[in-house]
Amino acid sequence: MSMELLYIWIGENETGFIKNQGFNFSPKYRFEMRFLENEDVYELDCTYNEDYPNVWCRENLIGLTAIVGENGTGKSSLMR
Repeated sequence: MSMELLYIWIGENETGFIKNQGFNFSPKYRFEMRFLENEDVYELDCTYNEDYPNVWCRENLIGLTAIVGENGTGKSSLMR
């Protein structure tokens, strides 16, 4: 079994460096987070990209994701 990180949304954090920002990690899918003010909720839209490029030119390798950061920044928590 494998796991792939496709999208992450960062609402708020201690530093405030990144706030209310989403990051796409897959060329296969496009995610968009929208805040619906009148309902006070977030809505996540996902669309499939049928023409995604496989830059690796191999069928068994379609993407590469790495998570880096200093100790204590939450990398292990993210994976859980």
